[in-house]
Amino acid sequence: MTPLSSKHSSTASEKSSTASTGRNTSSSIARSNAAKDLKLWDIMRMYSEAPPTAGIIWALPKTSIYPVVDVLELSLRERKRLCAGPRVEVFEGNSHVATVPLHLMLSVSSKTRDMYHQKPDLAEIHLPQGIEAAPIKHIVSWLDSTGRLAKCPNLPEGQTPKQDLMICRAAMALGLERHYYENIFGLYWTRFATLRGCQLNREIYQNIADVEALALDENDVFFACVVKRLAELRRAGDMGDKAVWVKLFCAPLEVGRCNAEDGWRCGQAQEHVLRGTNE
Repeated sequence: MTPLSSKHSSTASEKSSTASTGRNTSSSIARSNAAKDLKLWDIMRMYSEAPPTAGIIWALPKTSIYPVVDVLELSLRERKRLCAGPRVEVFEGNSHVATVPLHLMLSVSSKTRDMYHQKPDLAEIHLPQGIEAAPIKHIVSWLDSTGRLAKCPNLPEGQTPKQDLMICRAAMALGLERHYYENIFGLYWTRFATLRGCQLNREIYQNIADVEALALDENDVFFACVVKRLAELRRAGDMGDKAVWVKLFCAPLEVGRCNAEDGWRCGQAQEHVLRGTNE
């Protein structure tokens, strides 16, 4: 196996040669950037005797330059190594929520890798106000468990659909690779994206109300999915129980929440659904 020091020299020479010829390909950028921190590379690579690419998945985001280890496939010993070393503080707005191992976050979060690339002394991650502390702590608890459990599970679900949606929102804000919470995200994405009129029942309307309440803006992934699908159903006339539909979407615009006797009025969702059907 090529020593790390030799690899560093080779990479540096390659970088110099690339610069002198004026070629600036994405592959050469990735190689030269990855050589900036051999200690980090070594920790994330985990394998002292295995080939350099063994067990490694390269990050999909174009701005992410560090190789990503699939934490779920690592041994307990390897995961413990990821949990060692420097830690980073996580904030919701300006409120401190938790502390997590930096190298572990670099393994599971594309956002953290991008931030680390811009600021190698990264010590804090600030999430938007409104993400809420509970789902962040839920995720951090799972991250901490990866350094203790013999078998590493996917991110656990919440106890209610609303908690699941909050966990997904926090995971996306943290930049977690979807691989780790697809078991939760995929369930609700499929439910909303393939919704049919005959499936519009009280539970679904509650899910819609939760999505509307949790969306920080109209670009929220689940919010956009819901209103797009509802607009398609309205255009197709596939509205299920029209009396309930009218109560939800045809009442005067107002932001509402679940009311067991009177149904739901999701003002923001209603506005976007109506806009979508008029385009």
